[in-house]
Amino acid sequence: GADLDFRPILDRPLETLHSLVNFNVITVTTASYFFLRAMRSRNRGGAVIMSSVSGLVGGQPGSGMYSATKAFELTLAESLHCELRPHNVDVIGVAAPPMSTPAAVRALQAAGTASPQIISALYKPADVVRTVLSMLGKSPSCIFDFVGVETELGAVTASARHRRMRAVETSVAKMFPPEKLASEKPGK
Repeated sequence: GADLDFRPILDRPLETLHSLVNFNVITVTTASYFFLRAMRSRNRGGAVIMSSVSGLVGGQPGSGMYSATKAFELTLAESLHCELRPHNVDVIGVAAPPMSTPAAVRALQAAGTASPQIISALYKPADVVRTVLSMLGKSPSCIFDFVGVETELGAVTASARHRRMRAVETSVAKMFPPEKLASEKPGK
């Protein structure tokens, strides 16, 4: 869920921070657990986990908690992509850009920054959906450029992220071979 409170983390009520974690971490984890387990047992399916480009930028004053939960969503989706690929279940994480939604326009209006230039620069939700669905089954994540940033940023970020994921996956498989782990019983 979106977060329109741009105060520093420690200046916000603890309940609002817990609410962000509940919505963007606990709810997404719970839904993924139940829906994706069912897809895995059927040996087919697909899921889109929506995150935000904010999850990639980290350390931004006024959006730290939101960015942290969005980083979690993207990492969860990419992990599930790797884990479920052998079961014919496609999962993609979306680092969504700022989109022209009624809520976004209201937020810009409330902030006094809803100029026609800014609103026209926002991505159209239908375009985002088309792009994401075209990538489902082909990539662990779909990373969009942030409005106003050069258009190659998303592609460069996604490419580097996917290379790192493959390298780590290969290294971990060498250290902890899946067939060896499957044969060991917990607690040994």
